Amino acid sequence: LHSGTNVKNLISSSNWKLSGDGFSFMTENNRYKISLGAFDINNADASMRIKKFTVKPMFTEAAFSKSLNQQEDLYNLEFNNIELHDIDTRLLISKQRLIAAITSLQPVVKIYRDRTIAEDLSSKVGKYPHQVLQHIKFPFSVKKLNIKNGMVSYAEKAAVSKQTGRVFFKNINGTVSNVTNMSDLINKNNLLLLEVSGSFMGVSQVHTVWKLPLNSSNGTFDVSGTAGGFNATSLNQLIEPLGMASIKTGYVNKLDFALTGTDLDAKGSATILYNDLKIEILRADTADTKKKNFQSLLANALMKNSNPQNGVTRSGEISYERDITKSFFNLLWKSIYSAVKKTVQKL
Repeated sequence: LHSGTNVKNLISSSNWKLSGDGFSFMTENNRYKISLGAFDINNADASMRIKKFTVKPMFTEAAFSKSLNQQEDLYNLEFNNIELHDIDTRLLISKQRLIAAITSLQPVVKIYRDRTIAEDLSSKVGKYPHQVLQHIKFPFSVKKLNIKNGMVSYAEKAAVSKQTGRVFFKNINGTVSNVTNMSDLINKNNLLLLEVSGSFMGVSQVHTVWKLPLNSSNGTFDVSGTAGGFNATSLNQLIEPLGMASIKTGYVNKLDFALTGTDLDAKGSATILYNDLKIEILRADTADTKKKNFQSLLANALMKNSNPQNGVTRSGEISYERDITKSFFNLLWKSIYSAVKKTVQKL
């Protein structure tokens, strides 16, 4: 102390280790409990390890829906085995800026939405993932984030069928490069790059590449992907409650898509290769079997049951205008679906 050393300098230059059992707290609206599990920070090797970080809802899905006046997502988040390496502890302590070279974690993300409730018609412009990243007040930078054996699930209760459909990806592995909200680093490299693979619904392997500029003024993005072969009937757990249709036969050999977009639209193309596709229309408003059979017959008559057909491979162009009251992922899904629909329909 007599030599002029202060506490911050002492902490920054010493080989110390800080550990704890973790802590938890409630969000301001009491909807979620946020918990940080056991952790340790080791200044000697510039590392940080956190056993678990969770955001857990205090409601069941049904109870959450009853509490709402308009639609809202219910989140259940869990990030396990978090490791950060090459941390600049001096910056973390003196300027509250987190900079790490390599991070790894296992994410488990579950989202639920009840479409039977009145829609939230407020604008979602400016709320793409790479835009939201810039609004986080705590400055941080991770050069490379490794995703290990993650899972993402989205469930939706349909307005018509009143049933819940679920889509999920498991065994997710990949990397995210240049994750930051620090303007000085963004000026040097403005591209967040995500490359990830996983199992879609447990039936198909999917690989995607996401290019998200961090300093875009209009939400620019570039997303591409491919999915391997699977039996189309395995999608009925999603299509029947949400699309009021059932796939009776069919096999999807491959799906490729590539699209670019902004806050307001998406453009690109998608190619789906399939064969022997037949569907059945489901109606919640009638028990008339003849009427259902006629509608199913008509739907199949207006549909091309294979691609390629007669030696010609069809692709669907994407030119989709965004509903600004819907999310980024809704735009991606609707854009790809619009191209698939063009490929399948005769008219």
